[in-house]
Amino acid sequence: MQAWQTYSENPQEIHSWSSEWQTAQDGSLEQPSSQGGSDLSYLDDLAHMEPAKGADWFENEVIQYDEYGRPRAPTDRSDKYYVEWNRTEKSVALKCAAPGCTANASLQVFGNTSANEYTMCRMSFMVYATDFDDQYSRERIEWLVVNGREVLRDFTPMAKGCGHVVNRVSLLSISNGTGNASASGPPLYPCFQDMAIEEVLIGTDGQLNISGKITDLVDECPLDGNHFSGIVNVSCFTRPRPQLPMNPEKTTTTTASVDDETIDNATAHFRCEEPGCSARAVLIIDAFANGSKTCKLTVRISQTDFDGDTEQVEWVKVGANTTLKSGLKPGKNPCTEAEAAGQTKANASNFTLVDAKDVTEMASLGKVTVRVKISDAVDECGIQGRYLLDGVAELVCANQ
Repeated sequence: MQAWQTYSENPQEIHSWSSEWQTAQDGSLEQPSSQGGSDLSYLDDLAHMEPAKGADWFENEVIQYDEYGRPRAPTDRSDKYYVEWNRTEKSVALKCAAPGCTANASLQVFGNTSANEYTMCRMSFMVYATDFDDQYSRERIEWLVVNGREVLRDFTPMAKGCGHVVNRVSLLSISNGTGNASASGPPLYPCFQDMAIEEVLIGTDGQLNISGKITDLVDECPLDGNHFSGIVNVSCFTRPRPQLPMNPEKTTTTTASVDDETIDNATAHFRCEEPGCSARAVLIIDAFANGSKTCKLTVRISQTDFDGDTEQVEWVKVGANTTLKSGLKPGKNPCTEAEAAGQTKANASNFTLVDAKDVTEMASLGKVTVRVKISDAVDECGIQGRYLLDGVAELVCANQ
């Protein structure tokens, strides 16, 4: 087991004797690594004919640790980041019989995304050598298409079955079509390995539709009667979707279910009680439902004590410190309005702070953090008699 550099929930409790912690684009904290051997000190070494250089001159990673000996935490594009997730693998055979044929197959990579999360999905495709030894590349796989997108064209392993000498060493053998490595069975040749397929090639339903075609000249040495025979393997990290805590005084986050393949919504409630307070909402979207969609943010609050010139929303920020709006004056106080009308109950209306703001770039990280702050003059007529700031942030991602 290995410990990584982490930080406290309270930034004031963070102590570091090297680089200072900084706020990243998604609102989280990170500690920039030391530059180590990236400077030009080696020029002095050359000038003075130093006999040896430090290890960090060759590999900067050896100095990327803190005073406790902990290396930097991996990013979300590293397998190590998902140490608490499970890896799932699925395979399907892609084959057809006749020379020049087109093979079709379907693979259900994952199922219920409302109960489970899936990420870092990668696909590999391997082909059995039948008749691919033509030195002029006329015996080849013409193309491979996944969910309507071409991922491979004009590939040949330059090998042939029928007992001929194999020109390349097989990297993997698979028996029984299960996708499990085996010491026996005919050799497979990798066409590509670990190609990322999430967000682009795979939809919210987790279905892969795969088609591939060989040329007419692939006409010898069929395997079990098939001139085109290969294996598609897909692996993903998965875990049960976490149940986020419902704490109204801090941040409440909910992720809406996906109604179809074209829309992904997330809604989060935020509120705070004190004059001049700020509240935060974290909007989390499904990486598979995001893809190339356009994501727009809308933020609304309930009218409380906003009828004076200094009673306002000081700012609305997203991410690390990007200000979307400032100095907003919703303009109403439902308590004074109810009193003037002789009513005993105040009815708070809504006010839109941000209306359909494009935040696609930030949403591509899988999370959008929204912060809202009111002025010190907002000091009465709270929602439920408590919350001077009460609102909802909504993120809608859709194909345009």
